[in-house]
Amino acid sequence: MKALIRLRDGLRGKVFFCFEEGEEHWTGISNMLDGLKDKRIDTVWGLHVYAGLDSGKISVDARPRMAGSFVIQMTMRGKGGHGSRPDQAVDPLIPAAMVVPAWNCAFKNQLNVEKPVTLAITSIQGGVTTNVIPNTATILGSVRFFHQEEGIKARSVILDVAEHVARMNLCTLEVGPRMLAAPSPDAPGVAPAVVNDEKASALAARALEEILPQGSVTTCPKWYASESFSLYTMRYPSVFAFLGIRNLECGAGAEHHNEKFDLDEKALPVGVLATVKYVDAVVNGEE
Repeated sequence: MKALIRLRDGLRGKVFFCFEEGEEHWTGISNMLDGLKDKRIDTVWGLHVYAGLDSGKISVDARPRMAGSFVIQMTMRGKGGHGSRPDQAVDPLIPAAMVVPAWNCAFKNQLNVEKPVTLAITSIQGGVTTNVIPNTATILGSVRFFHQEEGIKARSVILDVAEHVARMNLCTLEVGPRMLAAPSPDAPGVAPAVVNDEKASALAARALEEILPQGSVTTCPKWYASESFSLYTMRYPSVFAFLGIRNLECGAGAEHHNEKFDLDEKALPVGVLATVKYVDAVVNGEE
């Protein structure tokens, strides 16, 4: 922002700075989109550090770049009791354990293998001791995909299978608020993939190649993580760039969301320079 303000006399047009409250929980993005809805937006630029690229490299590849997703947050509700008499209780842990392999089986049989969908169960919580059957068991996880229609189908399969498993074990199924959230207007509960606009990505690549060292602008595989920036890409021609921060010499290179994750801070000025250059290319009419 400071760099663009210093350069404002050489820029034509208007630049809006959009802030992200929290992409993991999709917080703040709706307010940003509401604030922009009456404004003319020609393009949107975003940037994320990425451990899959060497420090100083940057990728502005077109088409899908980050996965769509939805959260799994549901509770099997049974009836607690003493561990010595499971027949007098309704154990919610059994269906909570059963539903995970059932989901994997349903995915294999009902989803298109040419449109990959990944399933990660990260927590099953229920009970605290050895001799008491709990009232509830909560299941947490997430699903990722690049084809929106397959993600919507996967969510339907998840809910349908869980409902049947709960019923056959005399439990009831409660779906949590995060699974019911509606980041995508056309598919409640399902967040779309980040898809870069081809024309905007080509403009970014040409512009960055003018100012960065040869070989800095590169390509890389799409990333299965998710980002609320996808809601911008649904509405406007957008570029979401990956900024490489991997430098094994300084200890940076571990995967994201890993206790050993770190970044090479020397890469950060490259991100600033790339952002300013893209703005310059857009507002000064480069084709």
